[in-house]
Amino acid sequence: MEEPATSTCMSGNFDGSMQSTIEKLIDIPVHQKIITNLVALFNYFDIYAPKMELLYKIVTVLRFFQLFGGALMASNTTVFLPGSLTYNTISIMSVFFHLIPCQYRNGIEYLALFALNTILFLFAIYLLIASSYYKKTSKVSKVTTYVLPVFMATGPFLFLPILAEFCGEILSGAISGNHPVKITEYIAVAESLVITVFYLWLLFQTFTTTLIFRSCSFKSLEGGPQNKLLLGTIIVTFICALNIHLTKGTSVAVISISVIVYAYLLPLFTGVALLSIYITKV
Repeated sequence: MEEPATSTCMSGNFDGSMQSTIEKLIDIPVHQKIITNLVALFNYFDIYAPKMELLYKIVTVLRFFQLFGGALMASNTTVFLPGSLTYNTISIMSVFFHLIPCQYRNGIEYLALFALNTILFLFAIYLLIASSYYKKTSKVSKVTTYVLPVFMATGPFLFLPILAEFCGEILSGAISGNHPVKITEYIAVAESLVITVFYLWLLFQTFTTTLIFRSCSFKSLEGGPQNKLLLGTIIVTFICALNIHLTKGTSVAVISISVIVYAYLLPLFTGVALLSIYITKV
């Protein structure tokens, strides 16, 4: 049973050696080297990382809440009257997709952004160092084999929509003038934009780019649906958050855009859901 994994690893080592030789002869751009290193590392994890089917199922449920959580416009004070039973109920529900209840969120969004950005930044450095080390030595520590796969299964897919939510809320307050925005909040939004772009690039170019089935939440046979579901969740979440402190008239435009995004994602979501059920039964 060990022979296929060993053969794959040996093949990966040989390919890595060939790649190193080619890089010495050709000036390869830095971003291409990073992509190559990360792809090799993720392929290694596919073989040697622990199976995490329970974690994938949990993340799938949370991503489902995030996908449709933005449409609830949970924090929108023009939709739900603060202090009402409906507002408090939706506020509690928002923990499942935006982490912090709506009623405790105002004024601390930038702190949440700084915290999440720090976590994502540190893991980005960890990924780059681990992939570079694997490229040079063909070795990965046991701790890394556990920690990074768990992070890749959870962090980017769950944290990026939360960044979009809090950024939208801050910008909504700035546009409406209802909540004066401090310079630290603008810095937090700028950091979040950079982090989001980096991780979307990382996911689209490496993690979801594979010729074999790679286990993940919202199971799909290839990476395209994963990318579109994540990007769609981020877009809907940001648009709905941007409408939080604006007038009721803008809600029509927001809902219209959200409907278009959901209509685009529905066939993908249906196909992914059916595949998930099939794989679970098998």
